[in-house]
Amino acid sequence: MAETHPASACSSPRAALDRLARSMATGLGYAVWGVEFTAGQHRAVARIYLDLPGNEHIPSGPDRPEVDVDQCAEFSRHLSVALDAEDVIPGAYTLEVSSPGMERLFFRLEQLPPYVGRELALQLDRPLQGPAFQDAWYADRKRLRGRLLAVEDGALTLESEGHTPVISWAQVRQCRLIHEFEAPKKPKGGSSKKKSASPAPAAPGEPSFPEHNDEEDAS
Repeated sequence: MAETHPASACSSPRAALDRLARSMATGLGYAVWGVEFTAGQHRAVARIYLDLPGNEHIPSGPDRPEVDVDQCAEFSRHLSVALDAEDVIPGAYTLEVSSPGMERLFFRLEQLPPYVGRELALQLDRPLQGPAFQDAWYADRKRLRGRLLAVEDGALTLESEGHTPVISWAQVRQCRLIHEFEAPKKPKGGSSKKKSASPAPAAPGEPSFPEHNDEEDAS
């Protein structure tokens, strides 16, 4: 849900937005998965990814409960009033509230462990450097895509094109889940009815006999 607002003035809008959104979510029985703030030339954009309490340890999928459109709209209305009352964001801005989504962004390393084995897309602040990254494959590479193998000691291990870099979370600019759609299931075997075989045609020069019918013999 998106709302637009006129100008206001305040310092540190990103931190203030995060603080206010989390406080509001707790009071309304929600949780905040993450916050994005982009200061545009004419209008800023504030994005809140709304979640349900306890969801952080449940990977995305059909069994994970998510907030719906009405809940996002409710939260947006409450947060909008609070943002304007506290004069949090300088200038005109647009407020967007949504669920994290199937291809969610990750905002903290602690959100990653439930997604071990899933595929991620990473954007780094700078190419990986050091003795472990001497292979030409790492040269000037700031975008990676691969399967998450482990999360420990402030870093994540990725399997990508035959390489397994250990990447410090401090170096990650953006981390996004890549949703993998299930392949359509193949239909089960055909009809169980057996087809009767037709007699092969007689070869040229050979006699052709009619099919034998036991019922006719019985009569």
